[in-house]
Amino acid sequence: MKRVGENIEIGRKRRQWTEAMMAERIGVSRQTYSKIEAGDPTVSWGAVATALFVLGMTDQIENLGAPEKDPTGLRLSEDHLPKRVRRPRRRD
Repeated sequence: MKRVGENIEIGRKRRQWTEAMMAERIGVSRQTYSKIEAGDPTVSWGAVATALFVLGMTDQIENLGAPEKDPTGLRLSEDHLPKRVRRPRRRD
């Protein structure tokens, strides 16, 4: 959350928007918006997603929880692969 908040802050500053302007654009109070930039985990994901949308940074949302970015899950699924693959039996 901290990293996402930092990315949102950088995006806002690049656009030269104040925190108040950004808060108004995403429909939250300035205090809530400050929590977003601080990476506060109590802020709703909807508010964070809206901030990313307003900044045109929705590609970051798509990568959250992506299965291909889960090294533990990938390793576990590889552990369950069969040792050999056999050709299916022919039915007469």
